[in-house]
Amino acid sequence: MVTIQHLSKQTKVTTRTLRYYDSIQLLKPSGKTEGGHRLYSNEDVLRLQQIQFLKQMGFQLKEIQSLLENNRVDVMSYLKKPACLRSRGTRKAEKDGKGYYRFD
Repeated sequence: MVTIQHLSKQTKVTTRTLRYYDSIQLLKPSGKTEGGHRLYSNEDVLRLQQIQFLKQMGFQLKEIQSLLENNRVDVMSYLKKPACLRSRGTRKAEKDGKGYYRFD
């Protein structure tokens, strides 16, 4: 378990943002210290990474919450569909010679 300060430094997400995610129940810490400080598990860190990825893909926080609650996050399906990425208002994706998508 890591503290909110450590998680913030590790992920470059501000403590204010982490507290906001807690308040809207997007990312609830798995525990708290006796003093009430938030503690995050490895699973919480993975969820935060999913949130960050989906935000970069252009999803709104309410959409992300719905996707995560319904276990409907399939990262590879989003990466395989550049039209989906463009429709979300993110950068244009083009396939390079090796079959990977490159973002302009």
